[in-house]
Amino acid sequence: MLSTNMHKIIHELKNTNHKRPIDFPSQFEALLVTKVTSFFTEQHR
Repeated sequence: MLSTNMHKIIHELKNTNHKRPIDFPSQFEALLVTKVTSFFTEQHR
């Protein structure tokens, strides 16, 4: 279940990346960290 959600998050990130180009890898990393952090926060409530 966890891996499925991770794939979903990565898929969303890829879609976002296509719609709005990210200039620096660090911005992509920051977005990834934010998504993953919020995901885990929701899980542990």
